This record gives sequence, structure tokens and C-alpha cells, in this order.
Amino acid sequence: MAFADYGRRLGVATSVMCVLDYLNDHDGASQKDIREYTMLPRQTVNNVISSFVEQGYVTLGEAGEGAGGAGDRRVKSVRFTEAGRRYCNALIAPERAVEYQAMSQLDPAERDALVRSMEIFGREFRRRLREARV
Repeated sequence: MAFADYGRRLGVATSVMCVLDYLNDHDGASQKDIREYTMLPRQTVNNVISSFVEQGYVTLGEAGEGAGGAGDRRVKSVRFTEAGRRYCNALIAPERAVEYQAMSQLDPAERDALVRSMEIFGREFRRRLREARV
């Protein structure tokens, strides 16, 4: 997978890249939100977030609207600090730029078909994985 290869070249674990990628678009998400989207194990997400807290990249606060478990004091929102936002941007922005460049090589109809197909595939894949874990 290109995303994992990119992270390895930078010396960054795929799990770290996945969490950063999600938080880049969902700053303030809960660890549960991150787990559900990335499909990473609970302990892996916890370890990544704990590491980010230690490095001063994120803070944990009360979950707000939209965060999984809003109203449950055990659920904490994960928010970037300025240092964390810089770290995220340094890793994710170049990857996103390359992704956009690659997508721009497709004509609009191909791009639309690809996005629709990936959304359908992603939903079905997640649904089946959830069922397989039961």
C-alpha cells in the first residue's frame, strides 16, 4: 500500500500515519471515532494517542458535539496542539498533494466513478469486518 510505504520511508509507523490522516480532517474526534474509521485495535490507537500526548502533539479534553460518546466523561476528544498541527502538516500535506496530483490525471468521469466505487467498497468492507469480529 502506497500510504504505508510513504510512512515507512519517513520512519513513521502506518498506525501513526492513519491516526494523523484521520485527525487532520477530524480534529477533536474521540479515540473511538479514530478506531472505527481506521479499524486499528483499541490498544494501538491508545498507544499512538498516548505517545502524541507525551510529545505535546495533542491534548485530551471532554468530548463535544460530534465526538463519539458526547456526554460520557470517560470519552475524551483528541485535539492538536500547534506543535501537533505542524507535525501532522509536515507528514500529511505532502501525501495529500501527491494524491491530488494523481487524481488530477484521471478525467472527471473516471474520478467520479472511482470515488463512488471506493465509498461503496469502504462501507461494505467495514460492515463485513464488523460482522466478522462478532
